[in-house]
Amino acid sequence: MENKALLQHKKTIKQVPMIQGTKIKLGPYPHNEEFYKIYQKWLERKDIQNDLGEPEQAPSLDEIKDMLTGWDTSEGNLSWCIFDIESGKPLGDINILTNQEFKVPEISIMVAESQNKGYGKEAMKLILDYAFNQIKIKKIALSVYKDNVRAVEFYKKLGFKTIQEFTKPEDEPEYLMEMENPNITKNQNP
Repeated sequence: MENKALLQHKKTIKQVPMIQGTKIKLGPYPHNEEFYKIYQKWLERKDIQNDLGEPEQAPSLDEIKDMLTGWDTSEGNLSWCIFDIESGKPLGDINILTNQEFKVPEISIMVAESQNKGYGKEAMKLILDYAFNQIKIKKIALSVYKDNVRAVEFYKKLGFKTIQEFTKPEDEPEYLMEMENPNITKNQNP
């Protein structure tokens, strides 16, 4: 049901809108060779690979181009690049995507540059506001590796609650976390 709201919203927009914050802005990926090289460098970092559960071999530039283009054109995906407002430098990305397994849309975020400066927190708040107030999603989920304690605590501070623990074959234990739209009271009809 919640995935349906995301799919309907995606049909009404040509590309993701620019969302302005105080330190960052969210906008469409810059589809150019320079950005693909930046994204590839991010995916080559061991800390990013561990947090995302990605293979140790970073994708080629063509694979990155195909991946980002695929995200932009997928009917079940809204993907933004995170930019520093002052410099315009790409810092990472954030996505809202359909997830049939979770039954509600899922958020994923990667802040690869300038970590520990509040950019991830601001990106999450901007995207949650967009999801709840523009798309009108009633509930949103995310998955996070159980041993990524810092991220788990970060998501809890934002208002996410741990729903369950699960482990995919040949993977590390993860938490499924969810957040309900704070603008919808329990007494309202779904």
